[in-house]
Amino acid sequence: MLDIPSALRVQFDEQLEQLCVPKEMHWDYRKWLRYYLDFCHKYHFPITQKEILTKYISKLKEKKQTRSQQSQAFDAIKIFYKLHNTAVTTGAASQTNLDQKSPGGSKSFVSV
Repeated sequence: MLDIPSALRVQFDEQLEQLCVPKEMHWDYRKWLRYYLDFCHKYHFPITQKEILTKYISKLKEKKQTRSQQSQAFDAIKIFYKLHNTAVTTGAASQTNLDQKSPGGSKSFVSV
């Protein structure tokens, strides 16, 4: 399992705080990001290609993750994409493909 690079982890944790994600959920959000990075590495997908999110969620379905878990993973990766877009543009993050609905339909802390 790949670790989240320390600089990314700091930024990701800051975003979780800013989005008012409850502290007790931070570990889970980081877990989904780690799994996503591992998934992309294993299947040689570029980590910043937003179309990969659909494949990742499909893989979670195959692995029998609940709709709630899929939704949480979806939100975690949207946060990652938002961080990446902000870093690339050094301005407002691009919203392309980030306004997809969460697969579980549960409460999302991510408003993009």
